[in-house]
Formats: sequence, structure tokens, C-alpha cells
Amino acid sequence: MSSDKATSSSNPLSGELRAIIFVIAIALAGLGISSGAGGATWPDVLDAFDISSGWFGLLNGLGIVVSLPLLIYGGRVISRTGKIPLLIASAVGFVIVAAGFVFAPRAFFVFAILMLIRGMSYATLDLSANALAMDAERVAKKHLMSPLHAGYSAGAVVGAAMSALLFSQGSSYRVVYLIVAVIFIGIALAPALVAFRDRLADPNANTQDETVSFTGFRDATIRLAAIMAGLSFGGEVLIAEWVAIYLRDERGFASSTGALAVTSYGVALMVGRLVNGPFVNRLGLKPSFQLQGILTVIGGVMIVAGGPPIVALTGAFIAGFGLAGVGPSGLSLAGKAMPTAPGAAAGLTLLGGYIGLGVAPLLGGLFASIASTRMTLACVALAGAGILIASLAVREDT
Repeated sequence: MSSDKATSSSNPLSGELRAIIFVIAIALAGLGISSGAGGATWPDVLDAFDISSGWFGLLNGLGIVVSLPLLIYGGRVISRTGKIPLLIASAVGFVIVAAGFVFAPRAFFVFAILMLIRGMSYATLDLSANALAMDAERVAKKHLMSPLHAGYSAGAVVGAAMSALLFSQGSSYRVVYLIVAVIFIGIALAPALVAFRDRLADPNANTQDETVSFTGFRDATIRLAAIMAGLSFGGEVLIAEWVAIYLRDERGFASSTGALAVTSYGVALMVGRLVNGPFVNRLGLKPSFQLQGILTVIGGVMIVAGGPPIVALTGAFIAGFGLAGVGPSGLSLAGKAMPTAPGAAAGLTLLGGYIGLGVAPLLGGLFASIASTRMTLACVALAGAGILIASLAVREDT
């Protein structure tokens, strides 16, 4: 009896830890599936609601803007609602959006409301899942963030491939979103595995720690994590949105070459996040940031270097591989800096990431209009240089 008790007490959270990790993994994978399916189906959705590209861009941006207060006050929100209830709410939001795209009246204001719900749900799931992941890393005492975020990258590939397959079989975008709705119903129910409770929260944590908002940026490590996230998210969106345009319109390659570059980049994100986990666990966060910055610089330079298409394709893969682990590692860094306030740490880090996500397309469009798409994509190498420089400030004990 005593030996059994000793065994169970040595790892009392192993079952709950595995269940929470599973919940996080399917939530992030579902988020990726939604993004991948969205990329493949937006033209049909916009046609159905009679929405112009300009209005779509504006409403998509507003979806990010309205979610920023949630990230600023993420700790307070989580301390009042809990991480798992927040994750469930975000999944329900995605169900509403997917069902709305299928069944709602085809009106502009309906589409606008659905896009705002989508933006808030995206940020809410991102915040709650990453706060849970910070707790999981604290309990497991290892880097889990990158492998979990690899699920997002894999989900994006699955979402796009699923949509393409259904379209090839004559199905409409409605079928895609019915499947997405079912997936998020499953995500909303998944926390039943842990009885809808978060058992990984630190029982010794002071709930007042979660009340920080902008004041959290007084911590140099939190500022550093937010900068890392902003640079990585910005670099990621520049490649995703501009590499195919650059290769087709400026370099004169076939559209298939641009599609191959985007595919290569997506695979690199997934593989890079899987590899980054063991690398961080063995060598630490600082060396991983330094390697990622160097790879991003090399890949960014290769994308715009000219020559045969294989050079740009290889560059897209290397840059994607380099950027893959920066955001997840930045979240891990923030979690170590504020272990008793994972909601605030995740929110402030993601705030930096979302600002990068919003600013990068604006700068990309500006550079493309006044110079060229080559200059737009040259910013990827600059993002890598920024990551490398910022990594010098990472303390070895983090």
C-alpha cells in the first residue's frame, strides 16, 4: 500500500497532464483546420455573401483589432472565467461562425458579425490554449509548446487538403464548414476528459498575479517574448501572403511554382515545430532562438536572391523552418518569466504577435506599391536578423 501511494504521489498529475495536453493539441489543430479551410473557401464564401475583397480585408482586420483588449487583459479574463471555460467558449464561437456560413441569411451585416465573432474566437482559443500549455510545461518540466503548435500547422494543411478534395468531388464550401462545425463541437466537448476543470493550475499561485495588463511589459523577459512573437508572426504572414505573388508576377514563374513554395513553407512550419521541441529540451531556449534567427536570415535572402526557382523554393522552406519555433518558444519564455500568471503571460506575448500579424501586411503592401514585392519579402530576412539580435538578451537561466 505504501509503495503504491509513493508511486502515485511521485507523478500525481500524469493522467490529467496527458488529458490537458490532448485538449490543447486538438484545439490548436482545429484552429489550423479552420485557417486552412478558410484559405481554400474564402472566394466562395465572399461570392455567397456578395462581399468585395476590400470589405473582406477590412472586416478581417477588425476581427483582430477587437480581440486586442482580450489579450491585454488576458490574465484578468482567465482569472475570472478559467482557461478551460474560455477554450470551450471559443470553440462554440467557431461553431456559430461555421454554421453561420452555411445557414445564415446572405447579408452584409450578418457576414460582418460572423467575422467579428471569428476574430474574437480565434484570439480566445489562442489565449486559453497557450495559457494551458504554459501550465503543462511547468508541470512536465519540458518544452511542449512547439510540438503542440505543430498541430496547428498540420491542421492548416489538412484543412486546405480536405477542402480541395471535397471541391474535386463536386461538394460546395457548405460541406467544408459543416465538417468544421462538427470538429469544433468535438473541441468544445473534449474538456469533459478532465471534467471541464483545469487541475494543472498552480495551487500556490496568487490570483492577483493575473491582474497585470500593460504593466506586465515592465518585465524585460515579457517584452522580449512579445518582440519575438511579433517578428515571427510578421515574417510568417509575409511569406504566406507574398511569396506566390512574387514568384509569379515579378519573377515570371508559373502559378504552380508559387503554390509549391507556399506548400513547402507550410510543411517547413510543421516539421520545424516538431524538431524545435527536442532541440529546446536538450540545449535551451537561447540557442534555439539564435539558430532560428540565422535560418530565417538565410532563407529570406534565398527567396529574393534570384536564379532558378529551386533557390526561392528552398529559401521558403528554410525560412519557414527557422520561423517555426520562434513564436512557441517566445510563449515558453514568457511562461517561465510569469509562472503564476500564465493568462497574462500568454496574452501579452500574443499581443506582440498579433501586432506583428497586423503590421506586416500593411508594410508589405506599402513596399510592394512603392518598390517591389522583392523588397516586401526582403523583410523576412530583416525579421530573422531581429530575432537573432533579440536572442542575445535571453538569459541562460530561462
